[in-house]
Amino acid sequence: MIYGIGIDLVEIQRIKDMDNPVKFAEKILSDSELKLFKEKSIEVQATFLAKQFAAKEAVVKALGTGFTANTYPKDISILRNAEGSPELQFSETLQEMVNNLGIKSWHVSLADEKTHAIAMVVLEQK
Repeated sequence: MIYGIGIDLVEIQRIKDMDNPVKFAEKILSDSELKLFKEKSIEVQATFLAKQFAAKEAVVKALGTGFTANTYPKDISILRNAEGSPELQFSETLQEMVNNLGIKSWHVSLADEKTHAIAMVVLEQK
């Protein structure tokens, strides 16, 4: 049974126009994501960051919480498996909340074009 669906769209130029996108990355990315971000070329970093942020927003929309005092962007990691597909990982605290809600599986999809990045997340209960 579907618990929640979230979708978010980010304009990539907004990331490029930031005074310090690296500082923003350090604020919202988990340690694992930040490592991936820093491995990217400057040309790719803005798109990567836009997709990561869109996915994090989509997760909290699917949860119905938004970013609150108990849910932070760094609590959500969007990593890539061996095939390059995105996978969600939660901090211990957020994983506990997800478990308490009966959420047993999740799906994430990311896409980008020249100007925008989009993410969709589906959370399922068993």
